[in-house]
Amino acid sequence: MNSLAKNSHEFVKCRPEIYFEGVRHQLSKLKSGSIRTSTVHSSENAGFNPVFLVGFPRSGTTLLDTILRSHSKIEVVEEQPAINAAQSVLRVNEHDEFIDTLLPEKLISEAKKAYKEEFDKHIEEAHLNSVYIDKMPLNILNIPLIQQLYPGSKFIFALRHPLDSILSCWMQDFKLNAAMANLVDLDRTVEFYCAAMEIFQICRAEYNLNVHKIRYEDLLEDLKGETSSLLNFLDLNWEPQMENYTDTAKKRGKIFTPSYSQVVQPIYKEAKYRWVKYEKHLSQYLEQVRPWIDEFGYGDAIGS
Repeated sequence: MNSLAKNSHEFVKCRPEIYFEGVRHQLSKLKSGSIRTSTVHSSENAGFNPVFLVGFPRSGTTLLDTILRSHSKIEVVEEQPAINAAQSVLRVNEHDEFIDTLLPEKLISEAKKAYKEEFDKHIEEAHLNSVYIDKMPLNILNIPLIQQLYPGSKFIFALRHPLDSILSCWMQDFKLNAAMANLVDLDRTVEFYCAAMEIFQICRAEYNLNVHKIRYEDLLEDLKGETSSLLNFLDLNWEPQMENYTDTAKKRGKIFTPSYSQVVQPIYKEAKYRWVKYEKHLSQYLEQVRPWIDEFGYGDAIGS
């Protein structure tokens, strides 16, 4: 499947190497220490202030999305190009660097307006005092821009065992785009994962991000406890219907990720530590991802 994808016209058209060079460039710039941070505090960032659900693809974000949207005061926008709308405004004005350059206030306002206009297109029903969540896992790469638009915003960081995320990405038949085309090769998927995690960790420290970490495996074992902790981070309380999140999944329209068949079932544990079954194929990557296995508390997991 992946070899066919790599030889397809669609793959070539996506220009994945150019995309990944951008990821490498961003990581290099962050590591150089030339980060400029906004002087605006979160208390000054009044009005619309979305929460960003980020992580590596195939880390349980669709399950988390479905549970959260079961809450009466949560609206989730699933994998829509709101941040792209903001980036388009900035590119037109010849601004495409957000790490070592602070954007002019007028341009920030224009970019935020474009972001919200795109975001609003995908909100089913707005409610007073709703918490709005932008679920786009690879916004993990857009944190420098997000911090200029919405400084002090909250991040939900979805995690799964690194090798499970990597394996699941590589086995998934994604609709190809510039980012996803980098997941059809296992070597590149591992490199992409490690780069994304390093970008996130640098941003977390340098921008002093307000982050709630939630691991897929923990969510499977204690849905109510893990979700309640996350709701507390969002200044919300548990609601009983959240336990019946499969009803929410069935009532939804199209789910824009490959996980629909899983989230309409009761808690789905079959994919937990699936990588162990493929250990002979993945063992060569174990040391490369070892720092992230340890960092995220998977050092004692089966086979790690």
